[in-house]
Amino acid sequence: MSCYDRELIERLLFTVWDPEAMYGVPAPQAPPQDMPRGTANKKEANTLYAHLADMNTGWQKTDLRREERQAIFLKYGMDLSMTDAATVLDRPRKTVEYHCYTGVGKIVAKLNGDVFAEPEA
Repeated sequence: MSCYDRELIERLLFTVWDPEAMYGVPAPQAPPQDMPRGTANKKEANTLYAHLADMNTGWQKTDLRREERQAIFLKYGMDLSMTDAATVLDRPRKTVEYHCYTGVGKIVAKLNGDVFAEPEA
C-alpha cells in the first residue's frame, strides 16, 4: 500500500530546508479548527512527524539528477515560481517543470518502495 502521494510530498517537501517550519504545518488528519468537537482519525493521527522525517530520507536517498535537485530546491526550498526558477537555471520553464515533476515522482516512488517510470518525452 502506498502511503505517499505527490500532493503530500509537495506540501511537506519545504521542511527539508526549513526544519523549524514543521511546527507550523497542520496535520492533514486534524479536524478543522472551527470544529471544536471534531476528532482526528486515530488510526492516522500521529503520522505527521514520520512524514516529515521521511522527507529528509527521500531527499537524501533518492537517486536524483543534478537538474532535478536544483529545480526542486528552487521550487520548494526557495519557494520560487517556475518562471523565476527557470531564469535562475537559465533553462526553459517547461524544462524546469519537467525536472520538478520527475524529481518529485522519484521521491514518491522511493518512499513507497516503488520504481519510478520516467515519462516519455
